[in-house]
Amino acid sequence: MAENKAVDLFKGFDLPINRPWREGLIGNFEKIEKVLNDTSISTYIAYDNNINPSVIRNGDFLTGSTDPWVPNTASSNLKVFTLNHENWLEISSTENSPSTGAFMTLKMTDVTQHLAGLLQNFTFKVRCDAGGVFELHVIYRDAKGGALAEQSLKTVHVTPWRATQVQVANVTPVNATDAATMDIVVRSTNSVPVDFAITDFKLTELPAEIDDDLLNRSGDYQNTIKNSNFWNGTADPWQPNTDNSKLSITSLNGKSWLQISDTHGDVSTGAFVTLPSVQSDNHIMAVPQDISLQIRCDAGGIFEIHTLAKDAAGKVLEEHAHPFTVQPWRLSEQTCLVPSTANAAAVSMDVVVRSLETQPVTFAITNIHMAEHATTESTQDNLLQNASLSDDTVFPFTPNTDHSKLNVTDYNGRRWLQVSSDSDGSPSIGVNYVIDYDQQQKLGLIHLRNFNQQFAFSISDSVGHDYLVEALDQDSNGKRLNLRTLQRISITPFVNHRITVTVPQVSDTKVARTIIIVHCVQNTNVSFLLTDFVWNDEVQVAPDDGKALIVPPKIPMVEGHETRVFLDNIFHNGDYYKAEKMIMPGTADAIYAGAYHVTPTAGSTSGTQYVQYYRGQYPALMAPLNFVKVPADAGNGKNVKVMLLGESTTEMAGLVNGFYDLTDADVLHVTGIGTRGKAPRLHEGRSGWTTENYLHDATALKITNSFYNPTSKLFDFAYYIGTNKLEKPDYVFIDMGINDSWQEVPLATTLANYQFMINSIHWLDPNIKIIIGLTNLPEKFKNMWDFNFGLKDKILKLINALITKYGNRESEGYFLNPIYLNVDPYWDMQYEERVISPDGKQKELVGTNGVHPSDAGFKRCADVLYATLKYAVSL
Repeated sequence: MAENKAVDLFKGFDLPINRPWREGLIGNFEKIEKVLNDTSISTYIAYDNNINPSVIRNGDFLTGSTDPWVPNTASSNLKVFTLNHENWLEISSTENSPSTGAFMTLKMTDVTQHLAGLLQNFTFKVRCDAGGVFELHVIYRDAKGGALAEQSLKTVHVTPWRATQVQVANVTPVNATDAATMDIVVRSTNSVPVDFAITDFKLTELPAEIDDDLLNRSGDYQNTIKNSNFWNGTADPWQPNTDNSKLSITSLNGKSWLQISDTHGDVSTGAFVTLPSVQSDNHIMAVPQDISLQIRCDAGGIFEIHTLAKDAAGKVLEEHAHPFTVQPWRLSEQTCLVPSTANAAAVSMDVVVRSLETQPVTFAITNIHMAEHATTESTQDNLLQNASLSDDTVFPFTPNTDHSKLNVTDYNGRRWLQVSSDSDGSPSIGVNYVIDYDQQQKLGLIHLRNFNQQFAFSISDSVGHDYLVEALDQDSNGKRLNLRTLQRISITPFVNHRITVTVPQVSDTKVARTIIIVHCVQNTNVSFLLTDFVWNDEVQVAPDDGKALIVPPKIPMVEGHETRVFLDNIFHNGDYYKAEKMIMPGTADAIYAGAYHVTPTAGSTSGTQYVQYYRGQYPALMAPLNFVKVPADAGNGKNVKVMLLGESTTEMAGLVNGFYDLTDADVLHVTGIGTRGKAPRLHEGRSGWTTENYLHDATALKITNSFYNPTSKLFDFAYYIGTNKLEKPDYVFIDMGINDSWQEVPLATTLANYQFMINSIHWLDPNIKIIIGLTNLPEKFKNMWDFNFGLKDKILKLINALITKYGNRESEGYFLNPIYLNVDPYWDMQYEERVISPDGKQKELVGTNGVHPSDAGFKRCADVLYATLKYAVSL
C-alpha cells in the first residue's frame, strides 16, 4: 500500500501528533503499511485498542522486543517467542535462584499514567511446562531509587502445560505515598532452574469507589432485555401474559426475581416483554438470538420460553418454543436459540416465559439475557485459522469423501461452509479438519497432543438429520490407528445448533495426526451448513483429585489365549463399579463383566484401544491399551530357565501350577529354578514377605531366606546361586508389592529394594532378563472394605512407579508383567455365599480372603506370566 493511501485511511480521526499513544498507532509507519497490506483496518484498530488501555506498553510483546521489561537477576534471560499465535516473554535461568523473573519500572506521576492514588488492576497470563509457584510483586521507590514499600500481590500456582490467567487489584501502601516509581515484578518462587513465560500483561485503572447500584443500573450492555435482574424493584418492561397473571418482585438468595403467580390455573400463565426490531443497536430479526434465564418453582412443573415475531399491526408471523422441566425447589438454568426471521414485515418480538401447567402456579425468573448468537472471528484464542471463512476459501477444511463438495456461502448475515453431495447419498458425506501434531512440534508451536482440545462449531440444515463428530488417529504414514466417536447430534430443521466436543489428549506417541470428521449419519443426499469454528486447548482442567488411569506401555497377548483388562483395576483413586463413567469407544460388544475382552487369532494384529474416563459430560482422562500380539509358536524349540521370586501370590500352588501347565504344553521349553516348591515346578515365593525381608532378613515368618549372605547381611544373588548349586536363570520374575503396600513400606524404599535385588542379579550376569510383576489388586466384596481400605490405590501407586521406572526398556532386558489387568476383583477372588437371615432364604456373596485369588484367579495370573515370557522370548 502506498504511503498516501495509508494516510487517507486515517482521515477524519483526531490524531494529535504529540499524544503519548501516537507511537502505538501512527509512530511506526512502515509497520502500519505492512500490516494493512495483510490485514483489514478493523482488525488492526482492534489490535491497537487491545494494548492502548493498559499503562504497560508491549504487554503482549507484539513488537518482538522485550522492552521495557528487563531481567530481575543477573542469571535471568529474556526473549520473545510465538506460541498459539500469541507472542510471549520467555524468562529463563540455569541458576538455582528463587527470584528468577522480569520487571519493569513505571513513573507514578507521569501525565500519561497518574498511578498515584488509584486502584490498579493487573491481568496477565503465565505458563510453565514444568509448573510451579510464581509471584506478582510490586516495589515502590523514591526519586533516588530507594525502596519505600513492597507488596506481594498474588501467588500463582501454575499447572504444567497449562496457561493460567491471573487478575488482581492493589491499593498503594500508606508508606508509599511519596513514591516516584513503581517496579512490577513477575518472578518464580522455585528454588530450581526455571523456564516460564508471560503475555497479555495489562495494568488498568479501577474506580476508587464501586457503587453496586450503579453496576445494577448499568447491567449488561450486551443484553437486549433491560431490567432482566429486576434490581430496581419494578417489573417494567415485563407485563402479565394473561388477565389472571400477577407480577411482583421478590428477593431470594441475594438476588431480585420477577415472581409470576396465578390462582385460577391457566396454561399460559406467565410474563412477556416486547422488543422492537428497529433500533440501531438491535436488529433482533436479522440474526439468530440466544436467550437464557434462571427459573425456579417450588412445586416444579413444565414451562417454556416462547417467542413471537410480529408485524406492525401485531399479527404473529413466526413462533418458536423451547419447553423445559423445572424440578421442585431447584434452580434451573435454561438457554434456547431463536432463529432469525426471514419475513421482512416483522418489526417486533415478544419474549414469553410461561407455565404449561393447568393448575394454579407460582414461579420466579431472573437474569434473563438475550443477545445476538455468538459468531467466531479468527482470534488469538482460536487455534483454528480462517474460522470465520472470511476469505471465501474452504481451507483448512477438506471433503470427507470423493462425493462431498465444499463451498462458502452467506446465510443470515454470516459465512458458512456448505457441505453437499454430488451422488445419491452416502452416510459419510462430511468435512475433515486435520490436526497435525508432528507439524506443530516442528514449527515450535504448542504440543497439542498433551492437552484435551475443545472443538466447537455451529451446524444447520433445512431437513434435519443426525450427524457424527469423530476423531480419526493416524500415524505418520497415514495408517489408521484408532477411530473415536466424540458425539452424535440430532438436528432440528432450520435451527442453528451450537456443538462443543472435547477431543481427549493423545497419549500414544505413534499418533502423528488426528482428523476431526463431521458427517451425516443418514444414507441420503444431504446438504448442511457449518460455521463459527473454534479449536482451542486447555479446556476442562481436571481437578486435583488424584484420579488417574494406570496402564503399562504394552500388554502382551498370546494367539488363541483370552486377555482381559478390568477397568476398575486401572482406575487410581476411583471406582468403576460405583457408576464412574469409563468407556472404550467402538468396543461395546467386547466390554462386559467390568472388563474389555480380546482373544487374538492367527489373522489378527497388534492394536491400540483407548479408555476414557468422563467427569460429567467431558472425557477428563484417556489412556491407551497397546496390545502386542505374540504368535503361538513364539520361542519354538528354545529352552529357557526361569525363576519365580515373590510373595504369597508367587508361592501358592494355583499360580505355580497354572504357569507350568501352560509352559509344559507349549512349544517353548521352560525349566524352573529355585529352592522352594516341588521339582520340576520350583519357585522362590515366600508368604507375607516384603522387599525389606528379602534384603535384610536371614529368616522371616519362620521361612529361610536363601538369598541372604551372612557376611554382607544383604540379598546376594551370586551367593544364592553358588551356595545352592543352581544354574543361572535366563529370566527372573519379581512379583512383590502387596505386602509392601499393606505394611506401609515407603514407596521409595520399595523401589530402591527392587533396584538393589536387580543389581545383585546383574552382578552375577548382566544378561539375565528381569520381568517386573505388576501384582494383582485386592478383592472388591464390601465385607472386605475395612481390610482393603486404600490398599488398591497404594498398590496402583507402586505399579505406576514400576511402569515409570522399567517400562519401555525391553532393549535393556526389562519387561513388565501386568498381572493386575487380568484379574477380576470379584469373580477371580475367594468368596462364598452365606445365609444372612434366620429363615435361611436370604443370602449374600462375601469375600473370604482379601488379596489372594481363587484357583481360577491364579490361572488368570498365570496367563499373564506366560504371555509376558512368550513376548520376551520372541524379541
